[in-house]
Amino acid sequence: MTTLTKLGYELPGFSSGLSLQELEREIQQHTLSAYCITSAAGDFLAMNHAYAAFYGFLRSEMLGRHATILLSPDQHERFHQAQAAFVANGENAPQNMAWEVKTKEGRMRKITVLSVRVVLAGDEVCVVTLVEPEF
Repeated sequence: MTTLTKLGYELPGFSSGLSLQELEREIQQHTLSAYCITSAAGDFLAMNHAYAAFYGFLRSEMLGRHATILLSPDQHERFHQAQAAFVANGENAPQNMAWEVKTKEGRMRKITVLSVRVVLAGDEVCVVTLVEPEF
């Protein structure tokens, strides 16, 4: 189980074996932060409206696409290495990282993310990420 604290909201520890829908319900009950859930490979599985809107997308435009759509090409390798290491490490400890991301219109923004590795039902590994823009 892992606890995430972000923007004054505390998310409870996530037990292994939740379905994607159960995990998303847990997140929605405990935070107003922009969040996404990605597969181990980095594809968007779920997100809230705040996350999609932050980047200028509709949720339907992002679901199933790879998270690198939000990064400049020179950051793709960093993302792939970070995601692979995070998923493979077997620990569910939260991880903070700073990124420069791009919106749908190409505007660059600096953010800090807090991510945690979660094991879903069927032993599928995913990553829950909360986003905080830097002002």
